[in-house]
Amino acid sequence: MAYPFQLQIDFLKQIKDSLPAHASFADELAEVLNVSMDSAYRRIRGETALTIEEAKLLSLKYNISIDQFFRQTSNTVTFQYNSINPSSYSFEDYYKNILASITQIDAGAEKEIVYAAKDIPVFNFFQFPELAAFKIFFWMKTVMNFPGMENSSFSSDKIDEKVLRLGKKILDIYMRIPTVELWNEETLVSTLKQIEYSYESGLIKSKDVVKLLYDKTEALIMHIQKQADHGQKFIYGKEPVQKDGNYKLFINEILLSDNTIFVKKDKTYYTYIPHNAINFLVTSNAAFCEETHSWLTNLQKRSTLISGVSEKDRNRFFRALSEKIQILSREFFNIFYQV
Repeated sequence: MAYPFQLQIDFLKQIKDSLPAHASFADELAEVLNVSMDSAYRRIRGETALTIEEAKLLSLKYNISIDQFFRQTSNTVTFQYNSINPSSYSFEDYYKNILASITQIDAGAEKEIVYAAKDIPVFNFFQFPELAAFKIFFWMKTVMNFPGMENSSFSSDKIDEKVLRLGKKILDIYMRIPTVELWNEETLVSTLKQIEYSYESGLIKSKDVVKLLYDKTEALIMHIQKQADHGQKFIYGKEPVQKDGNYKLFINEILLSDNTIFVKKDKTYYTYIPHNAINFLVTSNAAFCEETHSWLTNLQKRSTLISGVSEKDRNRFFRALSEKIQILSREFFNIFYQV
């Protein structure tokens, strides 16, 4: 029997597909909507219509956009977005949201992250607390223009322990999720320019702090190279523990224009589009995500895989990144490295 609420059935099915396989969707729906189990089942079967408020609540909770289910020709795509600000959505809230999202991705039986990395993927900075602290300081000071920071400068002891703990939890989960990253030599440039700008503009007062940040950046790059050697993500200072490779690194010499992230979790796709340097717009719109996936797949075909294979290309690429850091170090400190 066909019920009149097919759009609703499709909407709820996508939410169900986004949940872990062991989860009871009826239980979740009953709890979220504060209805009986019988009422939850009637909504799932399309016998009882969702109210507008219920649809909104489910859309926000499960990160599923409703617009994709309207069977009409439209160029409109709905994104979810939380604006970072000092009063209602802090950096701690921002990282809590990332933790919730990546935990949900990790719950999938089949999962993958594809990251077109114009900048070093943000997850990596939490391997080095000083770099994580610098990045957050820089974003708050220059990009987000947080009040109260007008006369502040960065030092390596300015680390928000709450945010750092969240970052380490995010990192631990990220290490488990199969990931494809696309880099080029420009991927490193943003971080190096931020360090250089911070010193020249007085945001960093000490050359020793600058050297520390360069040294940590080089250590991070060398660790990424080691991950590429093994084809496996693992924590800095440790050895890979998994036997199956979960890390593919491609080098794209054409152009990586942004930091687009595509996520596959079982039958559900998500696309994260960068906004305001640090934040992201998120959508699960099927057509938009499929187009993003097609673009990234095409980009991979025009890139060189250097993880686990192509040792010569891999060594040449990371040597070029290391030399960029060393050149800046020599300019700042007149230290001559044996290259």
